[in-house]
Amino acid sequence: MVVDFEPKLGLVMLICLLVFELLIIANNTLWALRRYFSFILSGVMGAAISLITIQQSLWVILLLTYLGIVQLILILRLAGSNIDQKKSRKLSKKSFVYINLLTFAVYLISPLPNIVKLAVYCCVGIIFVTLVIVLIKTLKSKVRPILPSLNSDELPTVTLAIPSRNENYDLVQALEQAINSNYPKLEIVVLDDCSGIAVNEIIKHFAQEGVIFLKGTQPRAYWLAKNWAYEQLLHNANGEYIIYAGVDVRMDTGSIGQIVAQMQSNNYNMLSVLPVRVWQKYDWYLLLQSLRYHRIFSGLSHVKQPPPPLSSCFVVKKDPLVKTGGFNTCRNSIYPEKVIAKNLKNYNFLISDKTIKLTSVKSLEEQFNTAVRTYYPLTRLCPEKIALRAIILAFMLMISAKAVYIYVTTGQIEVMVAILIVLGLLVHIYVGYAVKIHNIIVWTCQLPLLVLSEIFIMHYSMFKYEFSDVIWKGRNVCIPLLRYEKSLPKTDLKTQ
Repeated sequence: MVVDFEPKLGLVMLICLLVFELLIIANNTLWALRRYFSFILSGVMGAAISLITIQQSLWVILLLTYLGIVQLILILRLAGSNIDQKKSRKLSKKSFVYINLLTFAVYLISPLPNIVKLAVYCCVGIIFVTLVIVLIKTLKSKVRPILPSLNSDELPTVTLAIPSRNENYDLVQALEQAINSNYPKLEIVVLDDCSGIAVNEIIKHFAQEGVIFLKGTQPRAYWLAKNWAYEQLLHNANGEYIIYAGVDVRMDTGSIGQIVAQMQSNNYNMLSVLPVRVWQKYDWYLLLQSLRYHRIFSGLSHVKQPPPPLSSCFVVKKDPLVKTGGFNTCRNSIYPEKVIAKNLKNYNFLISDKTIKLTSVKSLEEQFNTAVRTYYPLTRLCPEKIALRAIILAFMLMISAKAVYIYVTTGQIEVMVAILIVLGLLVHIYVGYAVKIHNIIVWTCQLPLLVLSEIFIMHYSMFKYEFSDVIWKGRNVCIPLLRYEKSLPKTDLKTQ
């Protein structure tokens, strides 16, 4: 009886804990004392998790303990984190409810017979749906060759807008290729975002080639530096089309002409182009880059829509962008391109190929910093989403590893687990094929490391945003991102 009583007591404690957490968020007086209450909440939560794990199997103990740690992060957020108080209050309410519901669900289903087998079935379903989504999105992202207009009078003017900050070597490489473009009505504008005196020689050299340099200003309140750079470039661009490209993007002589042809023939307001990576034999960036590719093509939201745009290279029509508010509508968004694509409506995503010939070079450190900077905002600062993703990925990895071990030692394997492994490999291989990975064997063998990297980066990104600093090109992006704004400016025009 005692053994039965203690887990039930733990559940009651968790319910009471949730009620008190919600009261703290709702009541101004309790909210003012939240730092003192956080010690009590942490102790009660630890005791409750200890009670409900009594007589449980090892995997349930590990799972409930992990969920308890995630809830502890939420409690510490109440005590004080990087997130603005108003924003923290708004976010924490749902997060506490969801993480407790997830904890209750794990506890309640743990005694069910064949629960592991049921979980395998669910994972097979998830992987199958992911495979279908990847197939749909990659097929839609294939470039259909279009012959650019040969009559220069019919061509629109284009501005190649490049924001740069302390990236002198990459900037030189990017500009050397950009000035060799054969597009006749091209304006190249570079915004130097307070890089220092080292960039002066670059400015002098390329100014003779017709490149326009703008001196960037410090970001305004509530603006992320990158978005503020985009906004300054927008208002200084003279082209009908603006191509925003990072300094790591390399363009062929005909790349701009092909991009413009795709925009005109399909009447797009916005187009995002995924550059093909310049692969190197022993470049471990592949591990981090692959995380990005999987997120692009396997998102469950907006299945029928193109993959979300990327900051690497995207092109917009200037007039519709200005009329819909420009980057002011997404000034503190880590993904301003997504907001712009939503505002402009008629948007598409393409993977660069031999037609467009867009490539990218990025160091391992830059790839890691980008992953950390973008991951947690992708979940809308919700630890429960991190927890759910981590649980699913870890379960798939452990089940697959165990199945492979059993097969190697005994020659036997469960059918559903085999299907899970095969489908997972198919998704990974097809994503690699879609983005033109040269060494598919290395790409495939990296899948377990990819999963481990994903789990590490999602938690590291969460920790950095909640309790530390996320430094991007010398600036802390947490400051504008985690501030509370009642509302962002709305678009003032329905896009045609």
